[in-house]
Amino acid sequence: MLAERSSAKLLTMIPIARPVIGDDEIRAVTAVLKSGILAQGKRVEEFEEAFARFIGTKYAVAVNSGTAALHIALLAHGIGEGDEVITSPFTFIASANSILFTGARPVFADIEKDTFNIDPDKIEQLLKSKPRPRSQSQSQSKSQSQSQSRVAALLPVHLYGQPCDMNRIMQIAQEHGLTVIEDACQAHGATYCAQPTSTNSNESPRVSICLYQSPLLSINSSNSTNSANSRNSADAFQMRQSAGLC
Repeated sequence: MLAERSSAKLLTMIPIARPVIGDDEIRAVTAVLKSGILAQGKRVEEFEEAFARFIGTKYAVAVNSGTAALHIALLAHGIGEGDEVITSPFTFIASANSILFTGARPVFADIEKDTFNIDPDKIEQLLKSKPRPRSQSQSQSKSQSQSQSRVAALLPVHLYGQPCDMNRIMQIAQEHGLTVIEDACQAHGATYCAQPTSTNSNESPRVSICLYQSPLLSINSSNSTNSANSRNSADAFQMRQSAGLC
């Protein structure tokens, strides 16, 4: 009787995700295995270039997981001990863990009732209660500011394929001089204001978009004034990628 109930439950369960693996996918994997190049080969480079075109960014760097993508994006943007990163409490634990891995502290802003995404109003409320955020233009060094944590970045999570209110979030980030790292692990191909999520952050010089399942870091460089910064970010990501920090 118990076995029958378990079997019936499995038949009616709706999975969160189900990979589609056909003959094309099997042939592609087999070709890589036969090539003898199992890491950072031609196929990875082709995939990075194709994915960057798909989501509308200039660079994309493949890593082994969404957690790794978030971790090295934070490191590449100088997030570490003495910093705080505002993120959502309603997400997979990797969003907060990646912040902790750098030595920084996650600070949770509550979510919107209708979208379950991080609420920009709650972000603003938190910022009003915090010390002045650390910005790249400040002369104070990281070591000097470690005695008092300062908000250094925002890490919004696009949940269940539904983008956050990025217009508001980018406005807040610009007003306070904050880095924005988008956790788009559940939002491959999602659009916001009729554009891919990754192209809605053109006004910030410090934006990374992290994806899972096909884990990548995409570096937004649509704004020409940000191209140098974006290339530097890509180099920083690739250095950690090749060093095994992913």
